[in-house]
Amino acid sequence: MNYFRVLLITMTALTSTTVSITAPAEICKGVPDCQEQQMGAVSYKALETKGWAYYCTGEYPYYWNNATVLGLGTNYKSSPSCFTVAENPFGETTDHPSKADFTITNWCSDPLPEKKSITVTLGCSKVPQEAAPACPGKNMTTTDDPKCPLTGPARNTCSTTGVGCIQTYTEQCSDGKIYYCTKDLYAGGLTYCMTCP
Repeated sequence: MNYFRVLLITMTALTSTTVSITAPAEICKGVPDCQEQQMGAVSYKALETKGWAYYCTGEYPYYWNNATVLGLGTNYKSSPSCFTVAENPFGETTDHPSKADFTITNWCSDPLPEKKSITVTLGCSKVPQEAAPACPGKNMTTTDDPKCPLTGPARNTCSTTGVGCIQTYTEQCSDGKIYYCTKDLYAGGLTYCMTCP
């Protein structure tokens, strides 16, 4: 029994100082047209580790992995700090541009490990990270859909749960101006387009 108590005290001492394994969160750093979106709290049992996916929605439906090393980005923050959160870049693909994928472990103790909830906040953008259009020397502007002819087929990308379900398409108007449009199929069909000024 004494061995168990020593082990428990040692684990408690180690886990009480555990923090995220990534650098301090710098939400929206280097991410254009970015908004913080707080996700719903998720409960974890004591010492439980599991993967969890979150999705940007609404008028800011794109998640950017702003990693500088090994795909471990900092475009999110979590609370409380007694959880470890590691981004899984292989779970984030162009097929799901709204998705942020993480492995999360509950190390919380008080003094015994306990079930606890974690809240994650993502940096979400209006602009897709992959093939984001650029305006030399200027930022893109947001506008309503001008309803000009499509320059190619519309593309739907949806998670298996339906959250993070968006449609993207490009339009070109008779004046030659190009619009990059996004419709959030999950958030009641909210649509906006971006173009160079």
